[in-house]
Amino acid sequence: MATLIPQIDPMDIKNEGERAVYTAAARLPATYTVLYSWRFPDRETLMDETLLREADFIIVHPAYGYIVLEVKQGSVGFIDRQWVEYKGKDYSPMHDNPVEQAKRAMYAVLRLYQKESGQHEFPLHIAYGVVFPDSSRLDGILPVDLREGNLILSDALDNLEPFLIQAFGSKKPSRPEIAELLVNKILAPSFRIYTKLEDQIVQFSREAQRVLTDEQERILEETGLDSRKMFLGSAGSGICAGCIWNRQALFEGRPSMRIRSVGAVDHGPPMPA
Repeated sequence: MATLIPQIDPMDIKNEGERAVYTAAARLPATYTVLYSWRFPDRETLMDETLLREADFIIVHPAYGYIVLEVKQGSVGFIDRQWVEYKGKDYSPMHDNPVEQAKRAMYAVLRLYQKESGQHEFPLHIAYGVVFPDSSRLDGILPVDLREGNLILSDALDNLEPFLIQAFGSKKPSRPEIAELLVNKILAPSFRIYTKLEDQIVQFSREAQRVLTDEQERILEETGLDSRKMFLGSAGSGICAGCIWNRQALFEGRPSMRIRSVGAVDHGPPMPA
């Protein structure tokens, strides 16, 4: 089984075509890593750098390279030099060219690799493809920027790997370090936000110094020398705060109190015999 990023329940994918491709890609051998819904900034074509584009799938292999797959469900065609999709009773122009979408993401990954590695040439293959999970037949002539080997129809989803190999071309010597760099540093980097134990102790100390209210401070100061004083109170009334104040006073050499804690526990009604 391939490594899936993210690993989710396919039923959580609303797009039926993408769900079918995700399920098919999961059956690839363990040497493949499949990334779903990869978002990336496209500074080449977008004026607003805060906007992101999306690649439906990127599949990485240490001996082949990576391929970007764009998924288009429904009935799709290429007429009068534009991509169209069947809606209602007729074909209408598609909002985006699926080939351009896949190629754009392919080159975005390449640019990120060049920046991260400092190398201009990618040592393995880069490829793109368009998946039509609802279509099983091809009729007509493909546009010049789409070879038949880059076209994946519904039948291919039963066994996806041969079609990926056809799109990649020849197998190269395995470069697992390249695949690891792509996945772990470019396509799916990870980080943690945490606090060290030492920082937690310092923070607790700071909070303990300001835990007393003005009224609690006054009471403790006035009764600091009184050794026969009882404080009654429920949780949150400041008794624990008094203990903290007392320990701080002991540490600083100031007069302190002897504190004894008395608790009452209600065990509830007796168990029946």
